[in-house]
Formats: sequence, C-alpha cells, structure tokens
Amino acid sequence: MRWAKAGKVGIAAVCLAATAACGSAQQAANVNEETSVSQPTRDTVKIVSAGEADLKLFSSFSEVEYDAPVLVEVKRIGNRTQSTSKGNDGTVIDAWQVTEVKVEQVHKGEIKPGSILKVAEPGYFDGNGDYVTYEGYKQMEDGHRYLLALRSGSKGQYIVAGLFQGKFDLDRAEAEIKTVPGEMDRKRFEEVDYVGENAEQFNKLKQEALAKYAD
Repeated sequence: MRWAKAGKVGIAAVCLAATAACGSAQQAANVNEETSVSQPTRDTVKIVSAGEADLKLFSSFSEVEYDAPVLVEVKRIGNRTQSTSKGNDGTVIDAWQVTEVKVEQVHKGEIKPGSILKVAEPGYFDGNGDYVTYEGYKQMEDGHRYLLALRSGSKGQYIVAGLFQGKFDLDRAEAEIKTVPGEMDRKRFEEVDYVGENAEQFNKLKQEALAKYAD
C-alpha cells in the first residue's frame, strides 16, 4: 500500500503518518536511535517542511478517539533523542525525534498513570538548527500538558495518531494561525501548538478535544 504522495515523504514519515506496521518498506531500512539532542539557542526558528504525507484528515475529534487505541494526558519530561532510518547503503532517508512523557491521566488504553512513554514526534531540529516538520507538527515543550492520541510503534515507541491531529497542548486555548515555512520568533515558537498551513483543521479538532478533556 502506498501511504505517501510520490516523492514527498520517506519511509520513516510514512510509518509515523500511517501505521506502526510498515511492512516491507520498513524492512528495507535500518532504524538507528542516536544520542540525546539539544535545542538551538537562536532568537528565531527557521521552520522547514519535510513534505506532505498522504494521511487521513479526521472530520471530528471523536473520529480521532475512535481511531487511536490510546488516549492519555501527559507531561513532557526527560531528554529528546534523534532517530534515523537509513538505506542499505547507509544514506539517511528520514529522521524524527523521540520524546519521553509521563502519563498523568488515562482516558483510553491499557496504560497506567505514572507510566513513562517514548513518543515518536514527526518534527525535530536538524544539524543546522532548523525545525523540520511533517504536516505542521510542533514538538512538545518542557512542562506543558498534552492530550495525546497514540498507537503502538516499533521498539516500544508510540506514534501520534494523524500526525498533528493527535496532539494538543492542554494549557494553550488560543487558536493557531496558518504558518508557512520561514522564520518565527523563538518565544512564539515555544508557545504555539501547530506550525503548518492546515490551521483550520487543527483548531477545529483541538477545540473539540479541549471542550471534552481540558480542566
């Protein structure tokens, strides 16, 4: 099955966007976790699109809830690590970020409060200090509380359902605006919950999620 638009997204992104079982496509690459990564300290963040994924757009948050086996409230903790998928010749095909979160409340799934989960995030800072994002996904920030819709991935990691459609900052009620690749003030980057062009879709789902789950 072809999950991504031709020439747009590599194997790792297809796995993140679609399903934990990537079949023969994943077998053709070697996935390696690397060391912890640090965040750049520039005053601005350059946002770079990694491409478009042929993912399902949910019409409501109830569809996200139905699709995801796990729905939890979490807080980001610990260090971030960088993972890559490489071809048989050693060429890097894709990269993504793995973030640890602590589960504070469970709404769905066989997970206990207090558990530490590793979440594969389809957004990361590259070697140039630029933020590379798939479909506008914005990485989780330290100390923020999030509602995550998850499914199981490989190596004990969890995948965010629907990329940007399955992660919402519970401490930020403001609507997000359409963002195109380019420079953004770092303070604003750390505050926002989405950095893509499909802000209307994101805001609709988040509003529904907050109405049901926000304190």
